[in-house]
Formats: sequence, structure tokens, C-alpha cells
Amino acid sequence: MLASTLLTAILDTAAGIGCFEHIQKFLVAAAWEDPRIDTKKPAPSSEPMPPSQADTSIIDLKQLHSAPRISPRSNQPAIVVRGLNARPSPTAELAITDIDLQIQASRTTILTSLLRSGKSTLMRAILGGLAFDSGDISVSSANMAY
Repeated sequence: MLASTLLTAILDTAAGIGCFEHIQKFLVAAAWEDPRIDTKKPAPSSEPMPPSQADTSIIDLKQLHSAPRISPRSNQPAIVVRGLNARPSPTAELAITDIDLQIQASRTTILTSLLRSGKSTLMRAILGGLAFDSGDISVSSANMAY
């Protein structure tokens, strides 16, 4: 039992150090302007996307190129992504291209796809932690986190 507790403590400590390293890397990184659009401010003209009938969205990243999935409920979406092109790092190839997506507030949305298909790149761009090549991301609140 003592050995199990010790091993768990070592793993938890290593995970905590990894988190601190991520935070430190962010703190010492060069400053950059958040490319997302705050929807509380007047935004460029945007046509509303038609709603679907599902309360829970399951989004397969492969399908976003052909038909965006949209969750209903309110007229004001929490997140709108239009024509997004992004790469996971400045020197990498594009991981996601021409993504259109709209997510309503107070809904459960699940993003699925194959390994290395761009899920994390999309989420980092939505959260404001990644500069993207082109497209627009509108968010109802800039206060988002992992």
C-alpha cells in the first residue's frame, strides 16, 4: 500500500511539473494579439447558420469541410468558426483547412476524428492559444480554458 501511494505521488508530481512548465512557457512567450472576435462587440456582417434539431452535437472534424454541425437553442452562438485555416506551429503544414463551425451555449459538443487530424489545433485556435493563418473565430466570451 505504501509503495502504491508513493508511485501515485511521483506520477502526480511529474504531471504537476509538466503543468508548471506549460504555464512558464506561456508566460515567457512573446506577446501577441488575440485573433478571435468578441461577439459582444459589433462584428463584421455574419449570416446566421440554420439550426439543427440535436441538443448534443457530435462533430467529426472530417465532415466540417462539407456541412457544419450546428446546435440550436438561442439565436446567439457561443462560438462561430468561419473559413479557418490553421497549423499547430508556425513551421508546420496546415492541419485544418476551411473549417466552418457554430456551437451554441449550454450544449454538450463532442469533437471526434482520426489521430493527428487537427482536433487539438482547432481547440487551441478557439481557446485563443494559437494564431491561425486565415478565417474568423467569434466567441461570446474570451474567458475560456482547457
